[in-house]
Amino acid sequence: MTDATDAGARARLIAGLRELADYLETTPAPVPRYGAEVTVHAQGTDAQQCAEVDRAAAVLGSPVSDRLAVSGHYETVRTFGVVSLRVVAITEARMARYRAHISYADNVLPDDDSDVTAQEDVAVRAA
Repeated sequence: MTDATDAGARARLIAGLRELADYLETTPAPVPRYGAEVTVHAQGTDAQQCAEVDRAAAVLGSPVSDRLAVSGHYETVRTFGVVSLRVVAITEARMARYRAHISYADNVLPDDDSDVTAQEDVAVRAA
């Protein structure tokens, strides 16, 4: 079960979205130019994740995009104006490739005269 199906997490998310909408209506805070997206990452085995996406697609009335063979992603999206709700399954094999790829992040640096050290770069990305 993902946090999205947990009643407490669901109530907190909905309250937070309403609070954000109210805040944006009353202040000149910047907003994304091209919209926003809420992404729910399915949990469990590959099969369980895909089943969760299928259930979400049925509830949302949205099609499933099966790109498992290409990118390891299986997802559904429903758009509300410029805001989208995406439910995605990512295969364990794809996640393993991603983790292997990012494991080099602090070891491969651009060959330039930049004053930014790897430590500073990590701190900036984490902020």
